[in-house]
Amino acid sequence: SNLCHLEHDCECRSTESHLTARSWGDIIGDMTAEQHDTDRALEFDTIAIVSLGLIGSSLALAFKRVGFTGKLIGVSRRETLDSALDQGVIDEGDTYDNLATVAEQADAVFLAGPIQIIRRHLEILGAASTTLSHGTIISDVGSTKKTILDDAERLLPEGIHFIGGHPMAGSEKRGLDAADPFLFQNAYYALTPARSVPPEVVDGFG
Repeated sequence: SNLCHLEHDCECRSTESHLTARSWGDIIGDMTAEQHDTDRALEFDTIAIVSLGLIGSSLALAFKRVGFTGKLIGVSRRETLDSALDQGVIDEGDTYDNLATVAEQADAVFLAGPIQIIRRHLEILGAASTTLSHGTIISDVGSTKKTILDDAERLLPEGIHFIGGHPMAGSEKRGLDAADPFLFQNAYYALTPARSVPPEVVDGFG
């Protein structure tokens, strides 16, 4: 199986109900408005991806590859945003200074920077949480889960759903120019939802 939900202590559950033979590519497909069971999966019109390095930009390309027709907003450095827009990786872009403003527009926000940057971005989103739409999903792609999950549960109010993630994918290359729309294909992906996230939201996300 390619997807597992992790408990708060980051121990993988062993029950079949939480271990499914689905790749991260399938999860991305479920987030598109035209390719999923609408009774189960969530629909996103606007997705924000914060930090357009290898993982963040590959995630954006993967959404486009499976036919996501909504808006992809990138948050990164200005020179990276210019390149991402030129290459069609994202539809719109803004700098880190405007992270909170971008998050207000998004149904889902993926934090794709290094661990300490993810933690800083969670602080920013927590401070701006009253302006975020109820039901907004915030996720990350960091390899360290417990620290980030503890931060999210401390900083984000109920109704802003944090579902951490860890894709078992990568490359020896780095940066936007190494982005690969197939990077997550057949990759294992661990989900670490906060305790307050309703099970149906986790199921719809993953």
